[in-house]
Amino acid sequence: LYVLMMPYGQTMKSTGSELRAAMVISDLGLEDKTVLIDIEPACELANSRREEYAKKYPSNHPHATANFRLASENRRARQRMIELYDFAQVHRLLVLGTDNLDEHCLGYFTKYGDGASDIEPLQFCLKSEVKILGKALGIPESILACAPSAELSDGQTDETDLGFSYDDFDSWALVGSSGSPDIDEKITQRWLISKHKREF
Repeated sequence: LYVLMMPYGQTMKSTGSELRAAMVISDLGLEDKTVLIDIEPACELANSRREEYAKKYPSNHPHATANFRLASENRRARQRMIELYDFAQVHRLLVLGTDNLDEHCLGYFTKYGDGASDIEPLQFCLKSEVKILGKALGIPESILACAPSAELSDGQTDETDLGFSYDDFDSWALVGSSGSPDIDEKITQRWLISKHKREF
């Protein structure tokens, strides 16, 4: 088992996730099997190219600015997966994914980014069940209590992006409703518009 820590510049330091990751790495005794890779240089090079393309081939799409930002964020997720597969291939290893049922059903993952892996042990676990497993495995409360985030941009959290909480989704999945018709509609729409991500 190897751990690849892939911050974007100082992101992991500024959010405290580097310290939290170090706790788990230490508990597992994997300090000598942890690789640190800063993905910022590779991503910034891609951003420069994207800016050149945008100037040469301007988009008239109404969401062009938002799409440009999203492309930059998705590049971070894809760069991490490139690094993982490069490392795994050299050592003849498998890439372990962390996708859970909430993220899978809502399409809350990047195609060919965090959605790519060889093994997905949590894919059929709701987010609330992942937390229960974490407690059973002795994961520190400081990690379990953190707002889920891929740290693709400053202050980004999953639930802010989604517009509802994972608890809302878990209720919707288990009993058919989050308790709010508006949130149920948001969840249904996310499920429908992300269908392409679940089909190959």
